[in-house]
Formats: sequence, structure tokens, C-alpha cells
Amino acid sequence: MQEWNRQRSLALERALLRILYPLMVRELKAKLLEESKLSIIRVNISSLLQFFVSLCLYVSVCLSLDVVLVNVVLQTPLYHS
Repeated sequence: MQEWNRQRSLALERALLRILYPLMVRELKAKLLEESKLSIIRVNISSLLQFFVSLCLYVSVCLSLDVVLVNVVLQTPLYHS
């Protein structure tokens, strides 16, 4: 019976060290890598959205100013008589 227990312990130890633990390490690395990629994507999307919103506001203001300037220029006579 003691020999059986010893063999069983050796088999379990071998299975854990050679199969299960390396598999768990690979899965953990893959999971951490995937989560870090998603986090980076979220941060970059947020930054891009902020940039585009500020760009749209800038363009909107510039276009509004252009319309006002064009109207002023069109209403101003070129020659003073």
C-alpha cells in the first residue's frame, strides 16, 4: 500500500509540474496579454474621441467665423464714393 501511495504521489507531482502548472502559466499570460491589449484600445479610443470632439468644435467655430467674415466682407463696399 505504501508503494502505491508513493507512486500515486509521484504521478500527481509529475502531472502538476509538467502539465498542469505550465498550462496554467500559459493561460494566465494569454489572459493578461488580452486584458492589457483591451485596456490600451479603450484608452486610445477615448483619447481619439476627445481629439475628434475638440477638432469638431474647432472646425465648427472656424466655419462660423468664416461665415461671419464672408458676410461682413460682402456687405462692405469696395469703393467709398
